[in-house]
Amino acid sequence: MKRLFERVVGMLARSQESTTLAPTTANATVAAGEMQVAIDHHQAGRLDDAERVYRQVIAAEPRHSDALHLLGVVALQRGNRTQAVELIAKAVAIDPANVAALGNLGMAYHALNRADEAESALRNALALKPDWDAAHSNLGVVLQAKGDLDGAEASFQAALQFNPNHADALNNLGGIFKDSGQLEQAEACYRKALAVNPRSVETCINLGSVYQRRNILDQAEACYRQALQLRPDHAGACNGIGSVMQQQGKLADAEEWLRKALAISPEMAEAASNLGDVLQALGHLDEAEEWCHTALAIRPGYAEALNNLGTVCKRRGRLDEAEADYRRALSFDPGHAAAYSNLGTVACERGQLNEAETCFRKALALNPQSAVSKYNLAILLLLGGNYREGLALYESRFETFTRAFSASRGSYEQLKQHPRWTGEALSGKRILVWTEQGLGDSLMVMRYLPMLRERAAGHVIVYCEPALERLMQSMPGVDRVVAETDGLPFGMFDVHCPIMSLPFLFDTLPDSIPDRIPYLFVPDLLRAQWQERLSGMAKTRVGLVWAGSTTLRDDARRSIALRQFAPLLQLDGVQPISLQKGGAAAQLEDWPGDVANWMDACGDFLDTAALVQNLDLVISVDTAVAHLAGALGKPVWLLNRFESEWRWGSVRDDSPWYPTMRIFRQTERNGWDSVIARVAAELGKGVRFT
Repeated sequence: MKRLFERVVGMLARSQESTTLAPTTANATVAAGEMQVAIDHHQAGRLDDAERVYRQVIAAEPRHSDALHLLGVVALQRGNRTQAVELIAKAVAIDPANVAALGNLGMAYHALNRADEAESALRNALALKPDWDAAHSNLGVVLQAKGDLDGAEASFQAALQFNPNHADALNNLGGIFKDSGQLEQAEACYRKALAVNPRSVETCINLGSVYQRRNILDQAEACYRQALQLRPDHAGACNGIGSVMQQQGKLADAEEWLRKALAISPEMAEAASNLGDVLQALGHLDEAEEWCHTALAIRPGYAEALNNLGTVCKRRGRLDEAEADYRRALSFDPGHAAAYSNLGTVACERGQLNEAETCFRKALALNPQSAVSKYNLAILLLLGGNYREGLALYESRFETFTRAFSASRGSYEQLKQHPRWTGEALSGKRILVWTEQGLGDSLMVMRYLPMLRERAAGHVIVYCEPALERLMQSMPGVDRVVAETDGLPFGMFDVHCPIMSLPFLFDTLPDSIPDRIPYLFVPDLLRAQWQERLSGMAKTRVGLVWAGSTTLRDDARRSIALRQFAPLLQLDGVQPISLQKGGAAAQLEDWPGDVANWMDACGDFLDTAALVQNLDLVISVDTAVAHLAGALGKPVWLLNRFESEWRWGSVRDDSPWYPTMRIFRQTERNGWDSVIARVAAELGKGVRFT
């Protein structure tokens, strides 16, 4: 309101020249003096004193247009919108040429949501003063509220034509550009607005939101922090920092900032919804659901909160509720790209792949920059065997990694400023290949490492988890291996490449996957040591893995309890051998049967590889050991969940990645008993595996 009053005073002197008042000379002198006193009070923010003096002027001269007008402005500043309209309208009725009063009457009507009357008043003001930049800007605000975005943009542009440094018009035009997805134009407007008015908290936050949508998160955070320096108790700035932290995968920090925003402004629906989403990502589903409902209680029909609530329901397996929430979000906001993308994930879980693709493509049409929608569509296309488009879209993955792959995101952020290999001839350059995501992913694409020599790599360095270090050292074409515990080897490479980008950069298609098996080899001495240990076993040696790492969010869907393996463990002629690591290995203590277990002697994947090399068959849920067995060329039977990983396809019972693999799929979600029964029947046939 301070800026509103400054604009009023700027017009006041000019409007006084055309007043229709005709008081006595004495009264005119008194009124002019009192008006100046009132204006001084008003400019200083002393609204009680200003109102008192304005009323004194009106008592002496009831038809004093400027006093009525400015008394109405005081009412508007105090939130008394109806009274403001009455007073300013009376001033205009007395003096229809009072341009400043007409302009502020428009804004008073706008405050009451009387859009047509607001527009009429502002157009009347502009008819009297066509070059009034503030009136053009305010007309744009009114037209934007009416949904006339073209008219609003034209008004803001008109304001800037008369005053290129009109901060409000720049800020509002930036909003038009931002809402229409023209983010670079929006950024330019906001930056110029801040150059004019560096202390505008609103513009700082708006610029931060543009950077956030463009995924320039460090600058987004800087803008929000600049807003906090100007106003330390600004809930919107705290919410902005929290949402940036969420995008960066810093979920604990995000939670802290969002709770701070809600402590400042408990009725802030955006912060409540964001907190629900963060708590969902942290696995605190009960509290997450409560905060989503809180956001909806504050703002019924809030599409973002409905979308986040749907995600909570989806994680809890309540797919019908999740779908309903996503569809409700779209009914309130048909342009909500994330809701379309999430609706597609529900369709995926139900096996409705065509519908899922439609949803993902709709999401991308609405927001072509959405990394999540690109990633979701990539996974779906890869699942269906469309590697050409799928692998290209899969390059969006790092912008979606949060808690599950925080280490990968950390390496990505550290390496962002260094040259990344994009598939060109290396011409003797040193290349760093760094692992990401799960151990199984790295084992699957290690096959590409020797191929870097075909692109004239001068020196190949691999940066990986310690569990893979010795295995990577055994790969042909690898010159040096650095464990993650030693940190990234800056200064030792010219270009870098995340390991899961290798299939894309080598133009991989389902029929061109490098499938020369084996591509992993165990040193003869180590292999012989394990052969000695297993030499007394005459039965068919079957290695078993029944559970994966709990760090995977959906681990419960792929892992099986050891007791469910009973039909396999009790077959005559079969010697079960545990290949299980981690907490699930403790289930062996409660199993009464004969399961050989040497996993304490396997310090890393090279040791495990030596053990696997001496087995007849590996039976595994979708874990790194399944990849290890396939890479060694050993027969491996994969127990695949209903929601298949993309590399296993959606229907086939073999794998183009591993010629020695058979896939046994669930035919319904969580339906492991029928899978185990099929595997036991096959194993009971006495099939030869080598």
